Amino acid sequence: VDHGEGIVDDFDAVEGNKDADEDDDDEKTKVKEKKKKKRGIIYFSTIPLHMKPMKLKHLMSQYGEVDRIFLSPEDEKKRKRRVKNGGSKKVTYTEGWVEFLDKRIAKRVAAILNGNIVGGKKNNFHHDFLWNMKYLPKFQWHHLTEQMAYEKAHKEHRLRAEMEQVTKETNEFVHQLEKTQRIRHAMNISEKESGKREHKEEYFTAVPQRQPIKRHKDKD
Repeated sequence: VDHGEGIVDDFDAVEGNKDADEDDDDEKTKVKEKKKKKRGIIYFSTIPLHMKPMKLKHLMSQYGEVDRIFLSPEDEKKRKRRVKNGGSKKVTYTEGWVEFLDKRIAKRVAAILNGNIVGGKKNNFHHDFLWNMKYLPKFQWHHLTEQMAYEKAHKEHRLRAEMEQVTKETNEFVHQLEKTQRIRHAMNISEKESGKREHKEEYFTAVPQRQPIKRHKDKD
């Protein structure tokens, strides 16, 4: 009986440890959620020409601690067209999002820098470019990832629809082409048959016919 009670006590202790671990996990999750809510995101409607993500993160980190950053690259077709016409091969970004660990800093940075030049050293390529940024209240990083996932799915759906339309038009074109070829083939056969008949008629009409010889009756 003593052994049985010891096993029960050990089991209770293990269960108690599990509950404590779960409580710790819940507490950690709550802390993480609070930290996420304290974060702030700045939206950049334009990105200075040829500025890379690490360069932008470095500039923003001068004002506060930056965690995540995402820049949306330009359309690849547009870039290839520019390179083909002799333009720069460097990647250009159209818009971006920067996440600060402190939303108060993010809000202050957006208010101060928006509409001002990038600055820095005068020989810096980006010195005279203007910042176009806005603080996004109540906006969290998962909103961005959800938006990107939605846009990706929408783009894939649109591409599938376009491919289906192209396939349909191609099949219709091939069908019409085959139909036209069959009609032309039938017409060629008809013309050949008609030509043969005309040739035969010309042959028969061209051959001169002899006049029948009339025999005269002997006179008595």
